[in-house]
Amino acid sequence: MLAQLCQSEVQHGDRPQARRQLASSNRRRGAQTLSRSFLSKRNALVWARQTEAEVDRRGLTPDLKVLHRTRLVDVLTRYRDTVIALKRCRAVETIMVNAIMRQPFATLPLAALTSEKIAQYRDLRLTRVKPGTVNRDLQIVQHALDLAFREWGVPLSENPVKRVGRPPNGPGRGPEAESRRVRPAYGGPRQVPK
Repeated sequence: MLAQLCQSEVQHGDRPQARRQLASSNRRRGAQTLSRSFLSKRNALVWARQTEAEVDRRGLTPDLKVLHRTRLVDVLTRYRDTVIALKRCRAVETIMVNAIMRQPFATLPLAALTSEKIAQYRDLRLTRVKPGTVNRDLQIVQHALDLAFREWGVPLSENPVKRVGRPPNGPGRGPEAESRRVRPAYGGPRQVPK
């Protein structure tokens, strides 16, 4: 922690007498700079020591400017290039991620990405595809944001996708559904092994 004290003279209005003011600032690499002004050197030093002790106890305050600079598209691009590239199903998941990246909510900075925006995407997507597809899309975004927080140093306070309700999946294709679909093609009842 680097604590600095700077002196400056402040004039109040047209009065010729100047008042001495001290500014104290604390800086650490990768953290937000903290600064405050004081009238006495003693108060400035006390504040600097207390701030340093608090940072040592609780850890650094993350630099939230990263959330304003980083967009969801950036996270999804890195996820596609580093994680999906190693999967066996990379061709299908790459298509899915590219489709998500074309959506308007994907261009938002992570600071503006809320569960409300994700829910709007979910509702719009449900008008075009089945619930299972929407759930897979949301799972990809959720995993990418979790990975960005855990391993890539993006200081998300929470994953907004986790607070969005998922639509229930439709009925699957079990043996009975398959036999009902195939039966008319063969002209008679089909024997399903038990």
